[in-house]
Amino acid sequence: NTKFLSDIEPASYKQLDWLSTKWPLGRDRDLWNRHLRLDEGIVEKGLAMHATSQAAFRWDRSPTRLQATLTLAAPADDNEISPGAAIAKVIAVKEGKLETLYTSPILSAKTSPVHVDVSIDKAELIILLVDAGPRGTLGDHVLWLDARLSR
Repeated sequence: NTKFLSDIEPASYKQLDWLSTKWPLGRDRDLWNRHLRLDEGIVEKGLAMHATSQAAFRWDRSPTRLQATLTLAAPADDNEISPGAAIAKVIAVKEGKLETLYTSPILSAKTSPVHVDVSIDKAELIILLVDAGPRGTLGDHVLWLDARLSR
């Protein structure tokens, strides 16, 4: 029993940035509408989010794990190195209280993909958050590859 987050309509999505550019939630594509990628090749399912943003998904409190692979997206020009650095978090609302379940290390072009596997038992709402790294929000496009809920 697996559900991909990109197949679930988010309860809400917000992106707040210091600049005027507004980025949508990428579903099964990156924020430039390209296929999601890892070094090994194309990844069919996932989400793309720019810092500072959050996507919230309602859940039925059932025993479930949220699993994904986090990486920074390649820049729009494939010949460039991304200047981005971002932090990703998984937050849940359980019995009316916010609980941070996972905080990534700083993701940058130099870091390897990070695997996330957290229990979301009793969660009413799952929030994926992407926050700016130490250099602001330029290039802070985080991919949540194969983001899924597995029972």
